[in-house]
Amino acid sequence: MISRANEPDRERHLSTVHRLADMVPWTRRRAIQACAATVAAAAAGCTDADDAGLPDADESDGIDDVLTDVEVETLRFDASDDEVIEETETDERRSRLPYVVEREHLETIEFRVDPIDDVDDPLAFLRAIDYEEATGVIVERELEACYEASVQYVEPRSSGEGVRIQFCQGKRDPDVECALDDRQIQVTMLELPVAYETPPGGFGSGYSGTFDVPPEQLHSEDGDGE
Repeated sequence: MISRANEPDRERHLSTVHRLADMVPWTRRRAIQACAATVAAAAAGCTDADDAGLPDADESDGIDDVLTDVEVETLRFDASDDEVIEETETDERRSRLPYVVEREHLETIEFRVDPIDDVDDPLAFLRAIDYEEATGVIVERELEACYEASVQYVEPRSSGEGVRIQFCQGKRDPDVECALDDRQIQVTMLELPVAYETPPGGFGSGYSGTFDVPPEQLHSEDGDGE
């Protein structure tokens, strides 16, 4: 039989122990344990939370798949300058290239030199885009005069911001007059079938001397072989 005669003393002892524990500084282990408990409790409380205020994963305003069929136009320039595309920047309008998300943006873009080909309006391709439905892209690259860079495909960047364009660099048509030791700048303009409200925060490009299989086709071929 357990006697409870000393119960008051026992309670006073436990109370003293609790007060001492509260006075002891937290060790790193105790802090981690406390944080872990807090996180676990918060996670448990959010399990059934309403996420209606969060955007769905499929509501991205960019492209979701690899594009192999996009409208493209190119212009050639003598490589007299490091760059031929010039954009006027103001306090209200910072550089947004290579993306063009509205027709008004074209008023700030011009070329430092005239293209080799005689064209009335070098930016006519971009002016013809319906920016309610699509976005323009304009990039430049210096090449040997007898070579060209053809767009292979456009894919979403791994970060989710903007696109990456894959080019195949090869020899131009034999009928084209060019000198092997000359260099030119090729300006490539594309129409992406997606309308961005604001220019994406990232862009990428790749150049290869051989035709690279688009990622989605590569995965498809791997699957067929199994």
